[in-house]
Amino acid sequence: MKKKGILLILCLGLFISGCGGEEKVLDQEGSFAEGDCTYLEEGLVVNIMLGNRMYYEYETGTYMPLCSKANCLHDTDDCMAVHLSEASGLGKIGDKWYYLMVDGYNMSFYSADLDGQNERKIGTIGFGVGFECLFYEDSCIYEMTDWRYNEETGKPEDYISTIRRYDFKEQKEEILCPEMLNAGYGIYGRYEDQLIYVERKYEGFYAKTLNLETGEVTDLIGETDGFINGILDGNIFAYMIRTEGKEGYQVMELDLETGEQKEIWKYEGDMVVDYTQFAWGSEMKAFSISSSEKDERKTYLYKEDGSCQQIREEKSDPDYRFLAVENGQVIAEFTAGRDQYLAKMSIEDFTAGKDNWIRLEY
Repeated sequence: MKKKGILLILCLGLFISGCGGEEKVLDQEGSFAEGDCTYLEEGLVVNIMLGNRMYYEYETGTYMPLCSKANCLHDTDDCMAVHLSEASGLGKIGDKWYYLMVDGYNMSFYSADLDGQNERKIGTIGFGVGFECLFYEDSCIYEMTDWRYNEETGKPEDYISTIRRYDFKEQKEEILCPEMLNAGYGIYGRYEDQLIYVERKYEGFYAKTLNLETGEVTDLIGETDGFINGILDGNIFAYMIRTEGKEGYQVMELDLETGEQKEIWKYEGDMVVDYTQFAWGSEMKAFSISSSEKDERKTYLYKEDGSCQQIREEKSDPDYRFLAVENGQVIAEFTAGRDQYLAKMSIEDFTAGKDNWIRLEY
């Protein structure tokens, strides 16, 4: 699984927007939510269009509100696209949407049919659900942060982080990874029965797997004080770390099936990397590094001969993040001031360094 879930579009009965369209139905597997983006096998659900959830299908290039009502204007809460724009951790399992909504001083899980009908509350949990939510087999896995407050001042002093699973059928929550004080977890997805995650501690970072059947924990890359970012694509986990002594950076690739690990790219110099992004998949393997100090973003292509070639050099603004590489296209989310939108470019043009992003409209 990439940093996205496993979902096949079969004949499509859901995504008929008010503008009309072909009927579609979704499968039984699940999905992966990262912030306002939900990753499906055949497309993306994003929440960036002025209070509307939007769906983009890779194969057809179709872009539309997540709504099944004919002639809907997508501007009131009885529209599914508008209603789900208020949700966090949106996912899909089988023929249901599952999502979190603010519920007083807590968060509650809800479910609804694919056309938005039969919404019901499943159960309530506390605030503090993290950036990533994995939906599969009638459950959701997420990181939870609980704050500890000073009794006299009422201000937060410490926090506790756990990874938890909520079972929609049993309507109960369980802790999968133990509590950590003033530390955090990051979830990267699932490969077979293994949950891939990172522990972010003061003394270092630890990438691990958790067997969801047995509870067994295995180290992936050991301790590193400079884990930057990573992406899971099937059985491949690609990630960037600081090199030993913090003198530079390395991009590594780990095969979860064989345990083989190899170096993709190494940099030694004076540039401070603020963050990195991966456009990683079977059609293209690329990554970009950004430095606010130098106001630049450099993108490298990993080639079949094992070498890396710089293919793009850009300013940091407008900022964009890779969402997917599918069907010959690179899909990205752009942020320029208050403007936020999706755009795409062919892999051929992207690797040639061109700047002809096509903004998606519906």
